[in-house]
Amino acid sequence: MNLFTTSAAAVLLFAGAANAATVSYSASIATSTTSWEDSVALSMFDETLGTLNSVTLSLYGTASGTAKAESLDASSANVSLSLGANIVGTYTGYGFNVSVNPLATSVTSLSAYDGTIDFAGTSGVTYEGLTADDTDSATFTSALEAFIGTGTFTLDLAAQGNSSGTGAGNLITQFATSAGATAYVVYDYTPTSTVPLPAGAPLLLLGVGGIALLRRRKTA
Repeated sequence: MNLFTTSAAAVLLFAGAANAATVSYSASIATSTTSWEDSVALSMFDETLGTLNSVTLSLYGTASGTAKAESLDASSANVSLSLGANIVGTYTGYGFNVSVNPLATSVTSLSAYDGTIDFAGTSGVTYEGLTADDTDSATFTSALEAFIGTGTFTLDLAAQGNSSGTGAGNLITQFATSAGATAYVVYDYTPTSTVPLPAGAPLLLLGVGGIALLRRRKTA
């Protein structure tokens, strides 16, 4: 009978072993002119799936647009134009925020002022189609109740233009900056649902039981 007990226990132990799993959700804000404030709704963790181990919040941000400069200096200068945005995501229910700073930088040499403010010629420059992206994330393993439920939680998003120009003492700059964002939440959990017995396990249990019964009869 010891053989049956040991083998059956091993089968049940194998069947009950559970591996960690993940489920993820995302929501986006379309690219638009900065500055803006908006929010996205992300699904909470359904505790019927299992035990929540950790939560990872991620924010992906993009910046795009046009940068222009005109140097009014009396001599040539190297001018640097940076087009970017600061995008912040805040979940007040957890006291959390994450920020990204996509930034595109271009450097050019401009001559002394050519007499016309047109962001062209020898003393001016125009960059179109500038793009940049950035991402950040944070993982939490405690106080996860704020993420558990059947509804959604709100992540507040805000984007501000963060563009600048340097290099000439007398410099006119002009920027058209847009930003967009996508928020992600990933739940790492351990499933608690019953795991079916491996294929053939019932036959194994039946065979082991038969062997044990046969041995009992021989020793009787």
